[in-house]
Amino acid sequence: MHKAIFEGLAAASALLFASGVLAAGGSCMPRALAAAEKAAGERVAARLLPMLPPAPPGWKVRDQDRTDIASGSCLDSASKKMIPQPVSVLVIRSFLRDDPAPTPASAKAAAAAPVPATPAAAGAEEQARAQALEHSIVELQRKEKDATTAYQAARRAGDSEGQKKASQELREYRAAMNPPRKELMELREGERRQREAQSKVSTEAAFARAEEELANRRVASVSLLTNSGQMQVRGSKPVSVAGVPLALRQARGATHLLFGDWKHFGNYAASPFDLSAPTTRVQDVSVRILGNDEVTTQLLGKIDLNAVRSVMQR
Repeated sequence: MHKAIFEGLAAASALLFASGVLAAGGSCMPRALAAAEKAAGERVAARLLPMLPPAPPGWKVRDQDRTDIASGSCLDSASKKMIPQPVSVLVIRSFLRDDPAPTPASAKAAAAAPVPATPAAAGAEEQARAQALEHSIVELQRKEKDATTAYQAARRAGDSEGQKKASQELREYRAAMNPPRKELMELREGERRQREAQSKVSTEAAFARAEEELANRRVASVSLLTNSGQMQVRGSKPVSVAGVPLALRQARGATHLLFGDWKHFGNYAASPFDLSAPTTRVQDVSVRILGNDEVTTQLLGKIDLNAVRSVMQR
């Protein structure tokens, strides 16, 4: 089952990241490769395959390395013609943990972690008090409105005593609203802080579970891809890797090392193609390491980044 999933992902990666699919952001179709393009792709693959790292300690190479060579054509908005895109070459090596994974601690962590009280359970009394305060404020606002109407009527009638009485009532009602308004504001602020605290606990728990799952993951992989042009990197942040123009790390364990004119745009990274160049020219190279922090560090240390960079042709 795992083998089928991996092969499906590899094939999908070859199609998804092929320059013909992503370069123009749409209106692209896969295309058959010319003999010269296929031969050039095979030469690039022959250079990339030896760059795949060996299995780190406690791991073994899983199945055979996978190679895909693909391209496509994209519709040019100006000429309305399909423009052939550069040839993409993808090589993947997967690894399987050879020793047993650490015993999951999810159950222990779940039992030990404090369960934040929900606003409905912990704040029932505060909610009732807030509703009472709101009712009090609404009632005072109604009386204030009535006093304002009475003042205006007394003014029109030239009733100075009526005006004085209405003005006094207005002052009293407005003063009476200050304490419940202040208390209500403090209650709402407390509710906001409680929600933030609960959200923080939930977020930290989710990250802890994700890190644990990643640490216990029994599979890892390294892929090298040329001429991808654009890729989706959701939830990624830049990290510093010596000798790499742009490196991105995703929360779910994927590290991307990008060589070429790459720019990071939130959930995407892009490196525009020079479409005047031959389709066989390698314009960018990306390395994707999938695994936990420990195995990622080990695999990264076994990749010759200078050799990867040298695959690009200018």
